[in-house]
Amino acid sequence: MLTSRTTLPMLIGAICTNAALGDMVGIVSITSSNGFNQTASLDGIPLGDGSMYWTHQLNSDDFTVSTTMVGNPEAASIGTVLQVVNGSTAMLQFNIAFSMTLEALPVGISEWVASQSVTLGGIDSTLSSIIDLPLWSVTLGDVETAVLFETPFSLNAGSEGSIAVAQNGSGSVFLTGGDSLGVHYHFELDAGATVAFSGGFATIPVPASIALLGCWFIPVGRRRR
Repeated sequence: MLTSRTTLPMLIGAICTNAALGDMVGIVSITSSNGFNQTASLDGIPLGDGSMYWTHQLNSDDFTVSTTMVGNPEAASIGTVLQVVNGSTAMLQFNIAFSMTLEALPVGISEWVASQSVTLGGIDSTLSSIIDLPLWSVTLGDVETAVLFETPFSLNAGSEGSIAVAQNGSGSVFLTGGDSLGVHYHFELDAGATVAFSGGFATIPVPASIALLGCWFIPVGRRRR
């Protein structure tokens, strides 16, 4: 059973080791309850507006993971899309994390906004949180800043084989001028099921935060009864 968060010192240490290469390196970590463990360095692709683009595809014997991240190291913001397919014959628990270094930021209190949608596929399949861990969270440095889909959380696709939900949140955070930003997923997924996460996090001025949250929030239809 997976019962702990992805080790932040490991992610931060890997970033610092690769930062000297001159590219904006992101670190992705994937751990599952069947003993799989992978940490990979990803070279970022500049998008020309201060943002960076990363992508990662993993095909193991039991599951597949596809993820895309667009982050702005100068603004402490990131958008992510993650899809996991459990192709095994057993329920699996996953800890998946992505971390990027941040450029020097103004020290002080800033507002943050976050939004996340979750889509589950598979006849009568279930997605659940892991004990004591939220489904999704963001850390700045080693401080947990934003949490959505807090434990206990459970989602069942029923006989229709598909269901989607979404949450958003906001708050304030004290920026220390640097460090790293991490996005963390902790969940258990039924055999044969597929789950897709989509959303983002940003620290931005209050007037802009309302507009950005609206752009990230993806309306989802309710399951027919």
